[in-house]
Amino acid sequence: MTSKPSAGDGSALGWVKSSHSTADCVEVAATSGTVHVRDSKRTAGPRLTFAPEAWTGFLPYAAGRCPSPPPTSRIRLIPPGTRPG
Repeated sequence: MTSKPSAGDGSALGWVKSSHSTADCVEVAATSGTVHVRDSKRTAGPRLTFAPEAWTGFLPYAAGRCPSPPPTSRIRLIPPGTRPG
């Protein structure tokens, strides 16, 4: 993934989509302290942010290799047009 400084609308982030995706899915952008996730069909819409350790804990669950989801205390929803803080 590419790390770039964050921008309020997310346009300055280096967004990537899985090479395994054949349809619309989510895109991910990582910065030094945050992993941003957005809907690839609504790139200007809201996005989730994860602390890197929360994202690392979430991936095995999303891949079906973990029986229960990780704690959500470090996951936030950022409304469109707002700057993460």
